[in-house]
Amino acid sequence: MISVLRAPPSNTLAAILAKRGTRGLTEREAAVWFYEDIAPIINPVPDPFPTKPGEAPDFNVYSDTAVKIELHELFGGHCAYCESRYDHVSPMDVEHYRPKGGVIETDGKLSKPGYYWLAADWDNLLPSCIGCNRARSQEETQASGKVVQATTGKANQFPLAEGSARAKAAGEEAAEDALLLDPCRDDPRPHLMFRSDGYVEPRKSPEEDAKSRGMATIGVCGLDRASLVESRRRAATRLRAAMDSILSADHDCRAHPGQDFYRRRRERAEAAFAELSADLDYRALTQELHALFETARAAIGDYFKAKAAWQADPSDSNRATFVGAARGISQLHANAGPHQAFVTELYGLADIPLERLGQG
Repeated sequence: MISVLRAPPSNTLAAILAKRGTRGLTEREAAVWFYEDIAPIINPVPDPFPTKPGEAPDFNVYSDTAVKIELHELFGGHCAYCESRYDHVSPMDVEHYRPKGGVIETDGKLSKPGYYWLAADWDNLLPSCIGCNRARSQEETQASGKVVQATTGKANQFPLAEGSARAKAAGEEAAEDALLLDPCRDDPRPHLMFRSDGYVEPRKSPEEDAKSRGMATIGVCGLDRASLVESRRRAATRLRAAMDSILSADHDCRAHPGQDFYRRRRERAEAAFAELSADLDYRALTQELHALFETARAAIGDYFKAKAAWQADPSDSNRATFVGAARGISQLHANAGPHQAFVTELYGLADIPLERLGQG
């Protein structure tokens, strides 16, 4: 999941979401009148004025083709939650961040009505794949790596922080303390950490410690279902192969300084890596590993530069610089946490002797 900036709806889309039905009411007006007994203010006043609905309205304007097109373009054809490219395997579901028809409460029971006043609200709509949106039995990968059968998928789930009151009418949702991350309102990075083995877990951060939104989002949307973990793992494998090419090119450039052949080969490897990073579906995973790779690559470069300088001139100052670079390598590895295996792999590709730096 990544942050996506949502623009206001186009005039065409706004008109579709506010379309008046055969009773002369928009879906929102009909729902609020039915559930809250609040008649709409309509200008100019129609004659005759609509009568109060005798039943809850059917919600359907949100599924209009124009809505789907704008959501598809907003997220580049990716699921808002798991970032899979849904059109490879199934049509897009238009998902309500706050469920429109009912909400599953902490006791596991469905409470009705849901957030009926947001059924046609542009800011409450997201594109989703079936796996994230529909509750169904799916294989799930646990933290231990064990695969179990579990019911996953958001459906009518919308968990709130303990002590937060559930909104019952229009406007009250602003006071809710939601746990589910919204990619158009929230920054998922402090809450979700994507590993090179395809697994996602709550990030160890002050934000996640204060409110477990990462854990809630993983559980609600089934972000560790086995098929999704495997897809992310394959994407990470392609990234690691591209990183290997760059580190190999770095090695050749150090071994053959000033030779254009090796410099151009490194440029091609870097360009291929950039193209791959921009093309992969799982952008949060890509960004996570890309940032870690660049940090490790810079530390590797500093290490070999300091080593070469010390070998050429074994002065105390050069030795101190080399020791500092070696400590930087060790510190990055020690602080990598769940990414430690990935960092170890990068250092191995660069022929960094971790075991001799106290990290064996």
